[in-house]
Amino acid sequence: IESQMKQRLEALHSDIELVEEEIDERRNEKRKELDASLSKLQTLSQRKKESRTLELNKKIDDLQGRCSNDESADAKAGYENEMAALHSLAQAEMEAENEQLQFEVNELTSQFTDYSKILDRELHSNLQRHERGCQTLREKTRKDFVYR
Repeated sequence: IESQMKQRLEALHSDIELVEEEIDERRNEKRKELDASLSKLQTLSQRKKESRTLELNKKIDDLQGRCSNDESADAKAGYENEMAALHSLAQAEMEAENEQLQFEVNELTSQFTDYSKILDRELHSNLQRHERGCQTLREKTRKDFVYR
């Protein structure tokens, strides 16, 4: 009886260890997916900002060239106003891109957190089931021992 109980307990413990490992693997896989997605988002955002900055800087350089070639004070003031507007536009677009990136990062992180909570509940449920199985086995063993 004692050896049978040990075998059953070992089987229960083995089962719960497998469940814990499987849940850890799923969580780690999801973490890797999250890390890859975050890296991709950051890379795309950085490229978008760099591309847009180059485009606006080219327009600003063009205006500076025209400004230095034009002798009219009114034209120079107009070019300087356009350059200032482009600088403001660049800054606003970079801030908007940063906000969008942060929103997407928060969204992905939230999804990972939700998934982790699901895994935690699954693990907790399995641990409770395991504990009930062990308790049932102990009670059955006590009854068998008492009746013998």
